[in-house]
Amino acid sequence: MPINHFNFFIKFVSIIMLMKSQAAIEYMIVVTIALLFLTPFFLMAQQSIKNMDNSIKLIEAKEAIEKIAEATRIVYAQGDPAKLTISVKFPKDIVSTNVINYIILINVQSESINNSIFKVFDFEVTGSLPSTYGTHMIALSNINNTVNISYTE
Repeated sequence: MPINHFNFFIKFVSIIMLMKSQAAIEYMIVVTIALLFLTPFFLMAQQSIKNMDNSIKLIEAKEAIEKIAEATRIVYAQGDPAKLTISVKFPKDIVSTNVINYIILINVQSESINNSIFKVFDFEVTGSLPSTYGTHMIALSNINNTVNISYTE
């Protein structure tokens, strides 16, 4: 019985291709399992980055309020007609800012929560603060023992 070389070659190639496809399928299964195990770590990392971003916004808001409060106290202590201009960096996602009677206030959006950062004084303050992200020049002046706060864009 003669050996048909062509049929032998076809069977040999078929076996090799079958083995290669089996290896490819095994490789895909291993990669899929690895990705399933890594997914929770990616999700935790993403949540940590969100939390860090929110913390940075709140820290920046607190630093802005502290810097303005310190300058406000200095201007008040120097009396009428003291003036001072400072540079203050305001955080992202500011909802609003207010200067009312004895309080300066910054409301910052953090995920779905509004956080209020404020300072209360024992003297009257008036004026306004910017509600946009970035560094702003804040002008403070003492007029009749009331500190007026204003800003320029």
